[in-house]
Amino acid sequence: MSDIDRLLRDGTPMAGHALYQALHANAIPAELLDTAGSYWVLVLYLDTGEVWISDTESHTTKPIADHPGWIANFYQEDDEEREHPIPIYEPSGLPYAADTEACVRAVRDWLADHPKD
Repeated sequence: MSDIDRLLRDGTPMAGHALYQALHANAIPAELLDTAGSYWVLVLYLDTGEVWISDTESHTTKPIADHPGWIANFYQEDDEEREHPIPIYEPSGLPYAADTEACVRAVRDWLADHPKD
């Protein structure tokens, strides 16, 4: 069972679940990270830094009905305080499913242009 599946114990459809599944289906092994007491984000660890993906309020665990839009940023390895994000994806007002697909596509395309090594 994945970490994100453990967060689904109450049966509430969680916005981040489909994002997590779509990222992994595209060979993007993002991991859950609790940033501050139930503020779960998805993080992809790279040799040069980290890609952080969450909604615009730094969550992935909100119900789908409350989803405000995904955001994905790259933080260079030396940006330990995450003060200088490099935007990968910003919310565009799309419905949830389309926003999720667009976010995954943007991360996948960014990774193709910025290899892990």
